[in-house]
Amino acid sequence: MMFISPAITGLMALIVPPAAISAVFFGKYIRSLTHKTQDAVGQMTNVANERLLGPAFRTIQAFNGQRREVKRLDKEIQKIAELQTREAKGM
Repeated sequence: MMFISPAITGLMALIVPPAAISAVFFGKYIRSLTHKTQDAVGQMTNVANERLLGPAFRTIQAFNGQRREVKRLDKEIQKIAELQTREAKGM
């Protein structure tokens, strides 16, 4: 490349390394957001399973706690939505 066009070779030498380095850091950031999202989905599933299945559900119904449990589940879903929005925007 250097023999054909030194100017283009120099331009590539200035642009490619910083772009590659920034791509590595951005990829690590997106990967960490993906892991956080998966952890939040697991937490939401855990909350849903322990609160909405079996004897816990009957206890919630007996003490009229459905609204509180809906709010708790909604909070977990909002965390997931926030993480996925950040991941989609790449922020």
